[in-house]
Parts: sequence; structure tokens; C-alpha cells
Amino acid sequence: MATWTPKTNSDDVAAAHINDLQTGKVDSDGTATPSFLAITTPDINALRIGFEAGASFVPLAGDGLTGITAVGYQAGATNTYRKMTVVGTRAGHNCTSGYVSALGHLAAELTTTGNCTAIGHHCAHFNTTGDVTAVGHAAAYNTEDAVGVTAVGYQAANGNLHAKITAVGYLCGLLFTGAGEFTGVGYSCGLNTVSGSFTGFGHEAGLGNLSGYITCVGYRAGLSNTSGTATMIGWQAGNQNLTGDLTAIGHSAAADNTSGTVTAVGRSAALHITTGSLTAIGHMAGVGAVETNAPVTDTEGILIGQNANRSVASATVLTNYIGIGQGVLVDKSNQIKLGNASITEINLHLTALPTGANNAAAQAAGIAIGGLYRTNADPSVVCIRSA
Repeated sequence: MATWTPKTNSDDVAAAHINDLQTGKVDSDGTATPSFLAITTPDINALRIGFEAGASFVPLAGDGLTGITAVGYQAGATNTYRKMTVVGTRAGHNCTSGYVSALGHLAAELTTTGNCTAIGHHCAHFNTTGDVTAVGHAAAYNTEDAVGVTAVGYQAANGNLHAKITAVGYLCGLLFTGAGEFTGVGYSCGLNTVSGSFTGFGHEAGLGNLSGYITCVGYRAGLSNTSGTATMIGWQAGNQNLTGDLTAIGHSAAADNTSGTVTAVGRSAALHITTGSLTAIGHMAGVGAVETNAPVTDTEGILIGQNANRSVASATVLTNYIGIGQGVLVDKSNQIKLGNASITEINLHLTALPTGANNAAAQAAGIAIGGLYRTNADPSVVCIRSA
């Protein structure tokens, strides 16, 4: 039987397969054919386990940055001198000079010079020169050269090619490929977003968004938005918005809006508006006690207060109105309504009004038609300047 002669200095010492050892198939210089395991001495700082694992690694003399741990078939096979920790079949296979940590079958396989941390089957598979952190099956799978990618979750940011993206959650940011920035956290959050500026937090938040500039926070907030510019915060806030300019804050706020210009603040505020323009602030503002009177396609409407609404059926389109107060009901277009029947006293401090003895004096003082002025007599009467 051959005598084992271990190596010294900095040369590889190859160990044989256990069957070779048992049958004496070990050469006198310590090698065996085939060689299944190669372990370098500590001063080279390299551990390679597996066929062609770390096969190209050559340390730089006196360089403390070098070192490789490669475990698996062809893991880190082309890495030359950079620090690398790769575990899995062909994990980090193409890395030449990047800093790579990869765990999983084909994880970061094609990374060449990028700085990549990939954990999961096919994770960051196509990354070449990008700076990527990816955790999860096929997370950041197609990312090529993006600088600043964080993908955590099954197929998170799977389709991303070149863009900066932070995607955390199952299928989060799956299809994001175009220009823009993406930040998404949640199951299928921003699943269909291709480009634009997207910030989403919540289960299926912004799920249908394609290219809009959108911020959505909450379960299915902004679910259907495609290209609108929208901020939607709350459970199903702006749920049906497609292309509208929308600010919706509150549970189901402006949930039915599709293409309107809407600002809705409060639970179910402006719930049924679909198109047009409306500002609704308050719990159920723009819905009220009689939901069938809610504005649907009104324009230039303002409703402020809990249950502030209209007194006419939704089929009647109103425009240019203001209703302020709890339960206030606007009756027609071009109307301003303040308060409700429960208001018993009104105090208006109008001491800053300009003065004028009469209409002619008010006109001479430059007060516009319809403007208020006071006579400054005793009592000082408040007047409206006429033509």
C-alpha cells in the first residue's frame, strides 16, 4: 500500500474519496485519482470542496482581501483572487473579481465583477456586474447590472434588469424592468409594475400598477392603478384607481375612483367617485347617510365633515360647490353650504374688513364687486359692494 506523504508550504493537498483510501489507491505524493476534495493550507485562505470548485483561484501575494470558500460542483470555478463564499452547484460560477456570497443551486451563477449576496435556488442567477442582495427562490433572477438591488422573497424582483429596486415579499416587484425606482414590501406588492416610481407596503398593494408614480400603503391599496399619479394609504384605499391623480388616506378612501382628480381623507371618504374632481375630508365625507346621493362624476366639489354629502341622487351631476359641516347636504351646483340645522350661533370676527360709508365709497376704496366692507358706524354694518 502506498505511503501518505503530506504536502508542506502553500501547495494544495488533495484527499482521496473514502473508497480510494480503503483500497489503497493513494499516490505517494498524497494525490488520488479521481480527486473529490481539495483543501489548501491556512496561509492561502482557501477551502474548495467539489468538482472544479474554486478551480481558478490564485491568491495575490500579501493581499489580505483574497480568500475563497467554494462548496459544490463548479462552485466559484472562475473566481481568480477575490473573497468569495459560495455553496451550491455552480453557485458564483462566473465570478472573476467581484465580492460574492452565494448559497443555493445556481445562485449568482453569472455574476462576474458585481458585489452580490445571493441565498436561494437560482437567486440573482443572471446578475453580472450589479450590486445585489437577494434572498429567496429566483429572487432578482434576471438582474444584470443594477446598482442597489435588494430582493427578499420567492421570485421577488425576478424580472428586474437594470433598475434600483428594493422588493420584499412573495412575487414582490416581479416584473419591474424599466426606468425608475421601486420599493415594495408585501405579498405580490407591485407585482405588475414595469416602470415608474413605486413605493408600496401591504398585501397586493399596487398589484396592477404598470408605470405610475404611486405610493400605496395598506392591504390592496392602489390595487388596480396602472399609470396614475397617486398616494393611497389605508385598507383598499384607491383600490380601483387606474389613471387618476389621487390622494386617498383612510380605509376604502376613494376606493371606486378610476380616473378622477380626487383628494379623499377619512374612512370611505369619496368612496364612489369614479371620474371628475372632488375633495372630501372626513369620515364618510362624500358618502353620507344616504349613499345613493354620493357624488360619482361631479366636478370641482368640496365636502368637508363627517357624512358631508349631497341631497340629490348620484345620477344628477353637480359642479362647483362647497359643503362644510357634519352632515351638511349640498343641493345644487354653484352653492356654498356651511353648518347644519344644529348650529345655533355664529361668531364671525370681521374687524379686518375695509371701511366705506356706502357703495360709492367702497368702490372708490378699490373694493371689488361682491366684496365685503363695513360702514364703521355704530353699529358697524357689514355690506356687500354692488356694481
